[in-house]
Amino acid sequence: MAVVLLLFRQDYAYWGILFFTPLSINLDKLDFGFGIAVPTEPILLALLFFFLIKILQSKTKDYFLVKHPVGISILLYLSWMFITSLSSEMPLVSFKFLAAHLWFVIPLFFMAFPLFKKEKNILLFFWFSIGGLSIVVLYTTLMHAHYGFSEEVGRWIMSPFYNDHTAYGMALAFFLPITFGLVMWKKIGSWQRGIALGVSALFILAFYLSYSRAAWLSLVVGTFMVIILKFKIQFRYFLLMSLAALLLVFANMQSIKDYLEMNKTQSSRNFVEHVQSSSNVMSDASNLERINRWNCALRLFQERPVLGWGPGTYQFVYGPMQRSDERTIISTNSGDAGTAHSEYLGPLAESGFIGLIAILGVFLSLLSTGFKVYNQAKTKDIKYLALISTAALATYLSHGFLNNFLDTDKASVPFWTIAAILVALDWRNQQADNDNQELS
Repeated sequence: MAVVLLLFRQDYAYWGILFFTPLSINLDKLDFGFGIAVPTEPILLALLFFFLIKILQSKTKDYFLVKHPVGISILLYLSWMFITSLSSEMPLVSFKFLAAHLWFVIPLFFMAFPLFKKEKNILLFFWFSIGGLSIVVLYTTLMHAHYGFSEEVGRWIMSPFYNDHTAYGMALAFFLPITFGLVMWKKIGSWQRGIALGVSALFILAFYLSYSRAAWLSLVVGTFMVIILKFKIQFRYFLLMSLAALLLVFANMQSIKDYLEMNKTQSSRNFVEHVQSSSNVMSDASNLERINRWNCALRLFQERPVLGWGPGTYQFVYGPMQRSDERTIISTNSGDAGTAHSEYLGPLAESGFIGLIAILGVFLSLLSTGFKVYNQAKTKDIKYLALISTAALATYLSHGFLNNFLDTDKASVPFWTIAAILVALDWRNQQADNDNQELS
């Protein structure tokens, strides 16, 4: 049955991936030398295989994607990843890492793009993804209640579906703008709006119980993105404001550091104290370990600034870069406790400064497309879908400063799907322009 679906109804297989991604379980104890999430990643690998065959056999080529800024930036990103895999400190690890990215990006972006030319398929993405995540949230919340909603338990209770509370919080932050958007969208029926309202309430409770400070902050950024788009601020002005803010931070780094060192609030069940602890860089082990990983990434970059150490190698090579005065009670040299905790510093260490530029190119081209589609939308539906999609994207891009999950199906499936949706919405805008030109 699975083979038949892959051969003749690949769209059904794709909807299955969306539903089962939150429910997938990572088998990290296999003999392959790397973990794999089932059932999603084997299906994605099969889709990659069939997609490549289809491209080779097809006589008609659609070059819209490869000419689009997002498509160009993704191809450059993957190309540089291939080059730095050749020069990698651990080539086998790097090529496995590259292969995993290929079975995420090609099926979820290049293959999914035609599906999202139809608005109903965008709604199907929302509902299938929310449906699968709702099952995980119900299970996690019930288990959490069994243990008395302990903050300590909240760090692992979502296992085996999510490795820890940070990935779980990331997923909830990503989909909350979408569930809120469905509640507010007048086009959908009242019963669908009622379901979206119930799911939003459930997700808000779970979001709080995730105790993920990075996720909480990322939802704030997503909310600000909605406000920025509503005010019709152009992307170039948004980019200038963001750069000015970063320059202001760097210019006042010492003052900020002195202020942060005064904060000794520990993470706790209390919401206010837990938020305040996010800036505790003196005694909070989680924050200190994150800084340790960032400093290691910078030292790795300083040693190999052009080609880096190879994609996927950070966790295996950062150990010797740690300094004794920066190590924490949760530090390790074994390479089994996460990576650089940053979607930006990780590529910098693993693929050099060009690797950082490449991933920034992907992120910025996606944001630029979101702004463009929203501001130039030909219909109210395109405008609204662009709004909630860009807000969801913004939650992940801001979360990426503190964590990195794009090497997992939990983040890659929704992220690259939203990328395909934004480009498909841009295609619809351009088609409307072409139709108008033909009529004039």
